Amino acid sequence: MAALPAMADTLAFEDANGNPLSGIIKDAEGFAQGDYLVHGYALEPSPGSLVGAIIDGASNSGACIALACGTGNPTSYYAALNDGIIEIEHSTAGKAFTLQSFDASFIGNIYEGLNQPVAGVLRVQGFRADSTSIWQDFELQGRDFNTPGFDFAHFLTSQEFRSQQFVAIDFFGFSCNFDGDCTAFENLKGQFAIDNIEVSAVPEPSSWMMLGAGLLGMGWLSRRRQTAVAVGAAA
Repeated sequence: MAALPAMADTLAFEDANGNPLSGIIKDAEGFAQGDYLVHGYALEPSPGSLVGAIIDGASNSGACIALACGTGNPTSYYAALNDGIIEIEHSTAGKAFTLQSFDASFIGNIYEGLNQPVAGVLRVQGFRADSTSIWQDFELQGRDFNTPGFDFAHFLTSQEFRSQQFVAIDFFGFSCNFDGDCTAFENLKGQFAIDNIEVSAVPEPSSWMMLGAGLLGMGWLSRRRQTAVAVGAAA
């Protein structure tokens, strides 16, 4: 029997009618986006802390009034704030999916990223059903004095990364200084905007899906520890 084709989706942070989603995201809160679940997390459990927001790019309202946010994207997008992590899973527990591309920019205060070629780094970490993971880093460009925010850019994952089947994918940011040193989870400055996340669900045998569901039941904490280890290894 021929393999079923993967089903592609684009997470654009809009509802079925194309209207922007709205709301502030606090630690461990989330929402459905099509066939996927999107959650915001802090590295250390901190219920009630602000980790993200849905921003209307046409007005950059809300959190971006006081920040230099993403520019060049007139639609709604997810803003990961205060070192927040964004995690994506399929709404069917344990169902595997792949990541092809996304749009992203840095988010900082009015003094960050000025005249820097790289303002930050976005790390994408994919978790397989057996709890192993791989990651890929993407540089988020800085800005000059004449621009009010950071330009969105389109990013493609590598062939190696997009060939992997994941049951969860995390996105988190590093902030970089003028010397090019980048750190994560240290100063609440690992902030970024993300939109148009292109993912494809992978048809799986029922036994594989059961294995993935059981491993997911181990909880977010195990993946959070792995994320911390990954950051430490890269520092």
